Formats: sequence, structure tokens, C-alpha cells
Amino acid sequence: MCIVRELKLFLQLTKLFGFTPYSLEKIELPIQKYAVAYSLFCAGFYGFVIYQRSIEVSLGDVDKLFVLMIIRTILANVALWNDILFGIFYRTKLVIAFQKIWRYDLETRTALDKRVVRYSWTVIFFIFFNDVCISFLTYFSETQKPGLVVVLYNMIYVPMSFSIFKFTLIVYAIQRRLQRLNKMVSAGMRSVIAEINIGCPRVSMKDVRWLHSCLISAIKDVNSLYQLPLFLWIVTLTFNITSRIYSIGQNSASLLLILRECNMILFCTVLLITVITICHVTACEANKTGCIMFSPQLKFVQNRTSTSGEEGISVGQYFLFHPIHFSAAAGIITIDLPLLLSIAGAMTTYLVILRVPNYAPTSKLVLGSTRTSTLLIGL
Repeated sequence: MCIVRELKLFLQLTKLFGFTPYSLEKIELPIQKYAVAYSLFCAGFYGFVIYQRSIEVSLGDVDKLFVLMIIRTILANVALWNDILFGIFYRTKLVIAFQKIWRYDLETRTALDKRVVRYSWTVIFFIFFNDVCISFLTYFSETQKPGLVVVLYNMIYVPMSFSIFKFTLIVYAIQRRLQRLNKMVSAGMRSVIAEINIGCPRVSMKDVRWLHSCLISAIKDVNSLYQLPLFLWIVTLTFNITSRIYSIGQNSASLLLILRECNMILFCTVLLITVITICHVTACEANKTGCIMFSPQLKFVQNRTSTSGEEGISVGQYFLFHPIHFSAAAGIITIDLPLLLSIAGAMTTYLVILRVPNYAPTSKLVLGSTRTSTLLIGL
């Protein structure tokens, strides 16, 4: 239950936004009916946000900025709806992952990791501090219904932030266990289930493989559950950053609005980098275990006397043929640091498209012309 206790504070807060419709008192995460009803209510409220945004567009001039705003709102809400539905109907994979981590904790006598708890508090403070800044700038920069716009912003980006950091906290908790396992192997320490030789306490190679497989299986279950959410988050955050950079050049008259957009760009960038970095670092930590085990300097490898050659070969094959990496969109996108360069290139390309001036009026557009195609893509 250590994993649930470490994440309990943050998961309790995600209940406010409908992302955790289950009890946190048991490792099985049993569904709570009133929590499901509240989650569905939150999903309906997020739909109301789209409706309010659509009214704003219908009352004003439908230009490129309004279209970008509507697309941002829809993408964010789809990501929120997806997290709510996954929490109701697909929590089984999360339960299985928690049970595997629990078995690892039992065998290694893992205590409550206070660093994960401190990370939770830091994330909560960061989210609410940024929310206060955004609310202040939004209220004094909006000319029409500033109070309503502040509420709409809070009902979109605060829940999305908790949804993203919920995933990063789960992955970070697994990463901390992988770091502890690697340190244990490097030091040649003895685990609870390791064989004991007189005068030479050591970690059995099979024990390390079993402990490692528990954490790797948990990572695969979590990644399998979050394949679609990861893709939606990356698309939503990337589009937010790109469209807001474009909007800064179109609203140069309002200083507070520029500050608001810069704050949102920075916030979305932090979220995007956090998600990709935690996945990359965790995968590297998991793949490092095999290299540490077969390092010539490792004491328990040098002193192993009862380990057969067949055992060493089988363990080596396990680490060689089972590398781990995070992916999204059914494995189409690999989540690692080079992905940030690809995203930066895509944002640059789309910004160039958005900045193309509309020379021809829409009434004189000729179907199939290069100028028409550029205008439609920009919209």
C-alpha cells in the first residue's frame, strides 16, 4: 500500500475534478457510485465550458484568433473527458500496476518515500500559484465578462494540470523504486528474498530479474493505460504553445494580455517538458539495471560462486531483449527527449503557416490555388 499512501494526497485532490472515482483505502481501488456520478457531472460541466466559448465566438467576429481559442478549448476538454472515462471504465490496468509495485515493496521492505510526498506538495503549490497569476492577469486583461472568463480558465487548465501531474507522479514513484533497486545492486546488498552465503551476503541474479520485472510490468501497464491521454496531452500542450505565441503578435496593444499569454506559454511548456522528461528518465533508469548487473566492477558478480552459466545467460537475455520505453498513440510516438526537438520543429512550421498574410479576399478565392490552400491551412 506504500504506492497508494505516497500518492493519496494528490489523488484525493484529483477527485475534485472527477478523475478519481474510486476509493483509495484499498489496493483494489473499488469504484464508488457517488464518485462516478460526480465525475459524470464534471464531464458535463467541462462540456458547458465549450458551449460558453462557442457563444463568445457567435457574438463576435469569427477571426483566426477565435478559431484557435475554440480549438484549444475542445482539445483540452477531450483530454479531460478521456481521463474521466478511463478512471471509470479502465482503472483495472492501474490496479494491476499498483499490485505489482506492492509486491516489489513487500519483498524489498520499501517504506513510504517522503520525496514523492514532497514532490506532490511542490506540484500542488506550483499549480495553484500559477492559477492565481493567470486569474489575476485574465481578470484585468479581459474587456467583456472577466469574471466568467476567469472561471472558464480555471475549469479547463487547473483540471488538466492535475490530470497530467497525476500520471507524472505515478511514473516518478516507479522511477524512485528503480533507482533504489539499482543502488541495491550496485552496492551488492542483500534483498529480503536473496539467498544468503556465509560471509558473502549478495543479491541473486534471479532475484534482481524478478524485482525488475515487477516494476517493468507496472510501467507497461501504466503506459498502456495512458497511450491515448499522452497523445492528447502532447497535442493539446503543443497547440496551446503555438497558438498563444501567434496571438501575442496580434494583441500587442494589451500589456496584461501579453503577460497572460506568456504565463500560459511558460506553464504549458513546463507541463510538456515534465511529461516527456519523466518518461525518458524512468525508461533510462529501467534499462540501466542490466548494465549495472553485468558490470565487471560489481562485487556480487565477482564473488558469485553458485550462479550457473545458464542462469547468467538467461538473465542477460532478459535485459537484452526487454528494453523499456514509453510510447503514445498505440506506439506511433516514442516519448523521449528527442521528441522535444520534433515538437519544436512542428511548432515552428505551424507558426510560419499562421503568419502567412491573407492577401486575397474570400469572395475571390479560386479552388485549388496555392494561395487558397495556404489560407485554409492557416485557419
